[in-house]
Amino acid sequence: MRTGLGSLVFVFGMGLAGKTWASQTQVVAMAGFVFNPVEATVSPGQEVQWTNQDAAPHTATSDPANPVPGGPDSGTLSAGGTYSWTVPTNAVSGTRWFYHCIFHGTPGDGSSLGAGMVGVIAVTTSAGTLQFTVASTSVNEDVGSVTLTVTRTGGANGVAAVDYASTNGTALAGTDYTTTTGQLTWADGNSDSKTITAPIISRPDTQGSRYFSIALSHASGALIGAPSSSVVTISEIGPIIKANGATGNVTVNYPNAVSVAVELYPGDNAGVPVDWWVIARAGSSWYYLDSAAGWTDAGAWRPAYQGALFNLPATEVLNITGLPVESYTFYFAVDYPLDGILNVDGPILVDSVNVTVQ
Repeated sequence: MRTGLGSLVFVFGMGLAGKTWASQTQVVAMAGFVFNPVEATVSPGQEVQWTNQDAAPHTATSDPANPVPGGPDSGTLSAGGTYSWTVPTNAVSGTRWFYHCIFHGTPGDGSSLGAGMVGVIAVTTSAGTLQFTVASTSVNEDVGSVTLTVTRTGGANGVAAVDYASTNGTALAGTDYTTTTGQLTWADGNSDSKTITAPIISRPDTQGSRYFSIALSHASGALIGAPSSSVVTISEIGPIIKANGATGNVTVNYPNAVSVAVELYPGDNAGVPVDWWVIARAGSSWYYLDSAAGWTDAGAWRPAYQGALFNLPATEVLNITGLPVESYTFYFAVDYPLDGILNVDGPILVDSVNVTVQ
C-alpha cells in the first residue's frame, strides 16, 4: 500500500543483429469494377491477395503478352472470394506483371496496361523496411507522454505507409495511458524518421510497474522490419516493495519461502539526499535492515542506506524458508532530510506489503 508524503502513522529503503524481415500481405480490392490499387508495389517473396468486393464475378489473370512468366491467375472469384499469389523470391527490381479481369477488362500488349479492369504488380527491392528503433523502453509515470521512433531503412523508392495501434498489457488504456492509433506515411524518396507519441496517465495510487505495447501493421509500399512492436514500461514514482513478486496482500503456506524485494524510481527527485529504510513487523515485534548488521531488532533503528535517490531495480532484501505462521508487514521508505532519523511526520514516501504465513 502506497502512503503519500506526511500521511504516515508509522513506517519504515533497502539492503542495498541481424535484421529480420517480415513479409506483409499486399491487399488488392476488386471493387467498383477496378483493382485498388491499380499498381501494387511489392517486394520479392511478398504475398499479394485479391478480394472480390463486388457482386459480379472477377478474375486476376496475367496478360498473355506479359513479358514476365509466372504471373497471377486466380480463376473466377465470386462475391467475397479471395486469391493469394506470392511474388517470386528471385524477382528483380523493376519487374512488372500486367494483369486484367477477363470479364471486365482487356489485356495489354506486354509493354503497357490494357483497358477496363486492369492492374499491375510492380516489384521493387529498394522500398525499404519500416520498424521501431527500440523493442522496449521505460518511462516514469509522471513523464506526461512517451515518444517512439519509426525508421524507414534500406531504401525509399515509392510512397510507403504503416498503421500503428496500442495494446493493453498490465497497463490499461484510459487508466494508465491514452489509446494511441494512427498511420505514418512517407513520400516517394523520403526516409525521414517518424514518431508516435502516447500520453501517459500519472496514477499515484498504483503499485509497481506496468506496461503496454504499440505495434506496426498493414504496411503498404514497404515491408515491416524488426522490431515491429515496442513495449513501454511505466515505472511508479517512489519506493515499491513486493513479497514473492506481488504487492498488497500475499499468502504463503508454511514452510515455503518468502522473498522480499524493493525497487525505487525517483523521477525528477533523482539526486536528492535521503535516508532509506526497510522495516518488518511480526506480530508485536519490529525488525529493521541495517547496512552493516543485516536484519536485526537490536538498538536504535538505523537506515538501510543513506544517500542520493537513484533508479533502483528490483533488489532482494530477504529470502527465508520456514518463516513461522504469523502475519507480517514489510515496509520500504525514503525520508528527507538525510539525518539517520525516521521522520514519520514527513516528508516521507513509503510502500508496504502484507504477508500471511499459514
